[in-house]
Amino acid sequence: MKIVLVEVVPSKDTLTMNLVPPLGLGYIASSLESKGFKVALIDGVSYDFSLDKACQLIINEKPDIVGFSSTTQARQRAVELIKKVKHATGALTVGGGVHFHATSFAALSAIPELDIVVKGEGEITLPDLARTFFSKGDLSAVSGIVYRENEKIIETKERPFILDLDTLPMPAYHLYNLSKYSCTLEGTKIPAIGVISSRGCPNNCIFCANRVLRKQTFRFRSPKKFVDEIAFLKNTYGYRAFDFWDDTLTMSKRHITEICQELLQRKLEIQWFARARVNTIDKDVLTLMKRSGCFEIAYGIESGSEKILKTINKGASLQQARQAVRLTAEAGLRISNFFIVSLPGETLNDIDETLKLMEEFSRIDNTRNYYCFAMIYPGTDLEISAKHEKLLPDDFNWYSPFYCQRNKIVGNDPKIPCYENPALPLEQIKSYIIKSHSFTNKMKKTSKRILKIRNFIELRNFAGLVFKYFSQK
Repeated sequence: MKIVLVEVVPSKDTLTMNLVPPLGLGYIASSLESKGFKVALIDGVSYDFSLDKACQLIINEKPDIVGFSSTTQARQRAVELIKKVKHATGALTVGGGVHFHATSFAALSAIPELDIVVKGEGEITLPDLARTFFSKGDLSAVSGIVYRENEKIIETKERPFILDLDTLPMPAYHLYNLSKYSCTLEGTKIPAIGVISSRGCPNNCIFCANRVLRKQTFRFRSPKKFVDEIAFLKNTYGYRAFDFWDDTLTMSKRHITEICQELLQRKLEIQWFARARVNTIDKDVLTLMKRSGCFEIAYGIESGSEKILKTINKGASLQQARQAVRLTAEAGLRISNFFIVSLPGETLNDIDETLKLMEEFSRIDNTRNYYCFAMIYPGTDLEISAKHEKLLPDDFNWYSPFYCQRNKIVGNDPKIPCYENPALPLEQIKSYIIKSHSFTNKMKKTSKRILKIRNFIELRNFAGLVFKYFSQK
């Protein structure tokens, strides 16, 4: 009884950053192992971007079940690999993660070789599914899956979220090919890796696909267990720099305070990066974060227009953004601010306000500002709006070939649709940005690379892949 978990990654020519260990699969692998299943994990670095090599590695494991995780960017490669594996092994094929969750019916309709999609969190569902499969039980009794039966697609009842994250075992780090990863702290050779202390986000931004999977739930690990994991990674594998992958690490002042205190008490002397919302920051928290090793915070500010912030349900104001950036700078932390243009209802005046805010922030020491063009991801409110406004082709399907050459003009992935207001074409926005604000010229060399990275991490959708802040060796 062997289960193989596979991370499907984009092709090498479209990858704009180092690969990082897929935490989601690591958690599922350790959950399966804790229930007695034999597990192999084939991460992206293991097959050097070759799907033929990935397929051979899977065949070598002689699997009974193969689980696939893929981003929206890599979805067509996932389809190709699923077909190869099904024909070569006959194993039960299972898709999971944000993309498959949001497109479960479309995936099963378009890919006959895909047997089941796991919806929601997989740490309980996949072991339950495996037990049922190996005992030849009734799939309808497994909560949280969508499957095919006699050409009919059936969805079982929703599985509740895992409320106590401390019940989950640590990710199966021993199954990663860690020696092949080369992420380091920016500008150094200090090895870096991602960890996560919470799940979910209580907010409702229209462009974010993470909320499609987690909805608006928010749950914490205990600070002690979280820091236990950091200490384990430092002592066992030598990691001294960490990207805290939480969508919003500072959502709870008590939670972040206890994490910082735990780090200080244990004198771990690590460096770490975080992302936060501007309306969850204060001077005391920033000071403590700095003391415990935090060196940079990323803020998703998104727009310099209050009108647009309301349109996208950001739930934060420009006043809060200005205060957060100022306090962060005063605390001695580096700052990365992220913005999005080409949002619903946006005009050139709104974009001008965004550029002015970026220019204002650029005068603050150790502050970097990045922008990208809005992209549409499955299951988001932005996708719903785009369909309603007929901005997507009538026959659009996430599993049909899609390639928009014009996306390249603005630095976006041509395989993922942009949100584009017909009255304000992408080219016009790009031209306006370049011509209207001289400071953007200073960003030219870095912005093109950063735009691609921001797109690849799918606008911070399950931050499992956010490592733009770390450079290659």
